Amino acid sequence: MDQEFWLQRWERQELGWQQDEVNPLLQQYFPALVGCQQLLVPLCGASPDLWWLSERTAVVGAELSELACQMLFRDAKVQPDSQLVAEHHLHKHQQLALWQGDFFALNSERIGPIDAIYDRAALIALPPQMRNAYVAKLRELCPAGRLLLLSLEYPQAEKQGPPFSVDAAEVASLFADCQRQLLSRRDISAQGFGRRKMKASRLDEVVWLIQWS
Repeated sequence: MDQEFWLQRWERQELGWQQDEVNPLLQQYFPALVGCQQLLVPLCGASPDLWWLSERTAVVGAELSELACQMLFRDAKVQPDSQLVAEHHLHKHQQLALWQGDFFALNSERIGPIDAIYDRAALIALPPQMRNAYVAKLRELCPAGRLLLLSLEYPQAEKQGPPFSVDAAEVASLFADCQRQLLSRRDISAQGFGRRKMKASRLDEVVWLIQWS
């Protein structure tokens, strides 16, 4: 998926992954991240999770689409302080700093130290050939920390992503030298993913806690 693919999805309002409420799995498992000083939410879209998190810690969001950023602040009825920082636009409101632009062009000097990451729909949005680079970028921005990862598992042959299926074997491969803990697995076949009803013979949402140092 190139950048134009995602920009067009926002322009067409094809937002099947978007959620309208704070993710209950985030609320349930956030204690695994308690104590972090600054948390990264990559490829965050206009997720209401950002506001919930920013009430609890400093949050750095990364999002490509200008429309997504506008939606996030418009829906919350707040006006951010915005400025151009190199090739990114930085939008700030209280404990939330939202970086609009290419996630892979961010660096630690720009965004500051990160010691935890929340990924609800980023890894599963990427095709297989991009996932190693994505994980490498996470670890560059957060050299030591914790990742709360929400993943999907379904028979990939039954549908085309995104969202893609990223199963336990691939998680183990991507994070081979990390501590990995399976926190939860639940069948969401009846409810679908976000706003999207996904027709698959099996659809599981899986929660991982991954740590490295």
